[in-house]
Amino acid sequence: MSIAVVVLFSILFIVANLLAFSAHQQEHHPEHPTQRVVLPMDPTAFETAETDEHARLERPPETVVRPMVPKPRPLPEYPHQRPAA
Repeated sequence: MSIAVVVLFSILFIVANLLAFSAHQQEHHPEHPTQRVVLPMDPTAFETAETDEHARLERPPETVVRPMVPKPRPLPEYPHQRPAA
């Protein structure tokens, strides 16, 4: 019984602290709302492929991040595997 009371009060304490911290953040940073802002659809989103190509050429290329994969080591060459000269 006492363990259940301790667990219940611990959960209530954590929730109260999270709510207080959230209110504190909203107080000091009101310019960052937590709700998503839905913008109206951009009418220029459906442009032709030609204008998309021009826009692609004008903007800088995106950085491609590839995972680091070790290069496979070359297999040793044995005399019987070499092509005949």
